[in-house]
Amino acid sequence: MDYAFGPKKNWRRWAWNRVVERLSVPPAEALVVYLAGADDFDREVALQKGFKAHNLIAVERDKKALAALRSRGVLCIHGDFLDTLYSWPAHTNVHAVIGDLCCGLDVDLAIKIGRLSLSPALRTGLANTWNFMRGRELSGFNKIFDNDWAIQGLAAEAEMPKSKAREEILHRGKLLVKALAMDMSCIRLRNAGVKMEEPEDVMAALNSHVDVHRQAMRSLCDLTNPIFNSYRSTSGQTFDSVVWKFPNVSNCGANSLPGYYAEKYRPSNQRNVAAILAHRTMRMKGLNS
Repeated sequence: MDYAFGPKKNWRRWAWNRVVERLSVPPAEALVVYLAGADDFDREVALQKGFKAHNLIAVERDKKALAALRSRGVLCIHGDFLDTLYSWPAHTNVHAVIGDLCCGLDVDLAIKIGRLSLSPALRTGLANTWNFMRGRELSGFNKIFDNDWAIQGLAAEAEMPKSKAREEILHRGKLLVKALAMDMSCIRLRNAGVKMEEPEDVMAALNSHVDVHRQAMRSLCDLTNPIFNSYRSTSGQTFDSVVWKFPNVSNCGANSLPGYYAEKYRPSNQRNVAAILAHRTMRMKGLNS
């Protein structure tokens, strides 16, 4: 796939500009974890925006691409992107995440991204970007989001008619925001004593408390300041993205996600993360000597 065509280049500049606007520190001090790809097109843009090479931590699963990146001096962690983020040590804060996933968004992926808000290293003022391919992966979302509470919640938040709101839910970046708004709604309902042990309980509760979802959606937008974008590839595929500041779920009334997907995610990439962070420390010492 071509990752250097015009709309993609424009998107890349747009995404990094929006991240800079949401950083809690200057770009020169920000630690960034991003998906590099074999060509590492993001690095040039990031350096132009004032980020430092030793603070740009790439992640790559493909061993051939990994070797190529490391041969060019790129600090690159071998492993899955989300697993790498889950494996991040609490004592090393990440300031920005660029998740140019270019895959579809399903329920499991939305839940995994939502769980990142529980990480002490990620949840304090984290500016993050997620990019998804719009495809046929919505089946898992149909039962959850094709309901009155979802349509009404978005319509109320954005002050748009329901027909337009239904179209908006197709946007994968907005769909991700909807998923996290559902988390917040569930937290508030559970704290109010509403029973939600099974997925069917969750849907029944949300359909009965549309006002709670409206409030959650408004609160989420206030907390995260999301902005959305879309572009089309050379083959005509649509890609949707969101840039936002990741919320601390404790601000929503709980310290863990609710109900049937609150089980602990077990990271497995701590050793690779630790090794690259050790290399980063050595480089920083060399710069300061």
